[in-house]
Amino acid sequence: MTFKRTEKTSFYANSLAFPGGSIDKTDESLSWLNFFNHHKLPSEEIRKRTTAKKPMIYDFQSGKLEREFSLRIAAIRETFEELGVVLCSPRSEIGISSPFSNYFHSKDCDIPDWQHKIHNNHESLMNFCDKFSLVPNLNDIYEWSVWLTPTFYPKRFETAFFVVTLNSIPPVYSESN
Repeated sequence: MTFKRTEKTSFYANSLAFPGGSIDKTDESLSWLNFFNHHKLPSEEIRKRTTAKKPMIYDFQSGKLEREFSLRIAAIRETFEELGVVLCSPRSEIGISSPFSNYFHSKDCDIPDWQHKIHNNHESLMNFCDKFSLVPNLNDIYEWSVWLTPTFYPKRFETAFFVVTLNSIPPVYSESN
């Protein structure tokens, strides 16, 4: 899924892009470990599916959540913030095997309001998941590639791309800010 970047962005304004952005402090929070353990998410499966030699973006930083997880959490959060697509499953569906990733949609959830709250750091993705009894689909996000901006660009970024498969098209709520 691509979307058009805002004219206010500092990098490639008005261009078509994939959802994404920077890792937030909440994406790297060690609190996610308690969350994963509480919901019995099998972290070994995530590590098995990734490439053997890791690019720099995966370098471990002491005192923070392992990058294998924080990059996926950031991808889920950014997809939610920018497109309103929530790549999370109800807690009751953990462990159900499917070739597709789930997404959350509910008439009881004001997606644009939560997009705004999470984007502006008034709430966290973890709080959202707790409120709606959801778990991020970390095991359904597959590492695809890592790109590094060429040296001749004024800003440089290293970006991890992930792929998910959905069995239906989710409703999209483009970010309003």
